[in-house]
Amino acid sequence: MHNLTLMKNLKYIIPLLLLLVFSCKKSDLKNFDGTSDIYWSNIISTQNSLLNTDSAVFSFAFGSAKVTDTLLKLPVKIMGFAASEDRAFRVKAQDSSTMVAGKHYDALPESFIMHANKIIDTVTIRIHRTPDMLKGELTLYLELLPNENFTASLKTYKKMTATVTKIKASDVIIRPKYWLDAYLGVFSRKKALMLIEIVGVDMAAMNNTAPDITNVAGYGRSLQQYLDEQRVAGNIIYEEDGITEMTMGGSI
Repeated sequence: MHNLTLMKNLKYIIPLLLLLVFSCKKSDLKNFDGTSDIYWSNIISTQNSLLNTDSAVFSFAFGSAKVTDTLLKLPVKIMGFAASEDRAFRVKAQDSSTMVAGKHYDALPESFIMHANKIIDTVTIRIHRTPDMLKGELTLYLELLPNENFTASLKTYKKMTATVTKIKASDVIIRPKYWLDAYLGVFSRKKALMLIEIVGVDMAAMNNTAPDITNVAGYGRSLQQYLDEQRVAGNIIYEEDGITEMTMGGSI
């Protein structure tokens, strides 16, 4: 008798359970239609490299002397689901920045866009090479602001805000860690730029990775050959003081 009653009840219970299951699955597929928290991702890409955000350091000095600007691409993420439409978000340069809009970087637009169906997008900033960058680093603090689409309150480790990122830019060349005097001679900015321009040396790599001695010797020979050719042609290349003739290391 009990089994017969149970079988009768199951005729009504099973369809109800199936309805509940499919209803839940359908609701899980809905796009998020509220506000999301927006924050800077932990990677910045430039035209040539990847950098950590919180204190991104970019130097024009490691590239060609002909380069006058560069594009920095800063990924921005959201906490939440993608939306089915584009959503605007705002970025502000903080007053503590030493870079000036219109001089060191292009003025920021009124808003940027988190495109439809995305939880990560890109803020692109054009940085300009200026004479004052020869004297030291300039800094740009970029802050994400809340609006009708996004909140901006996410904290990270030790309660540091994730809504402000710092960019440092300069045109300063410091002596690379693996500069070898025996082959390259006394370090100078002018010589480093000539190695970049004439020989094609990756000065940033020389600062990060111990080079093959054979390669460094090759750099020295190539630039010395150029200096010798210029001397023969009546164009002696001097160091930055305008007095000392540029030469490579004693082993060349």
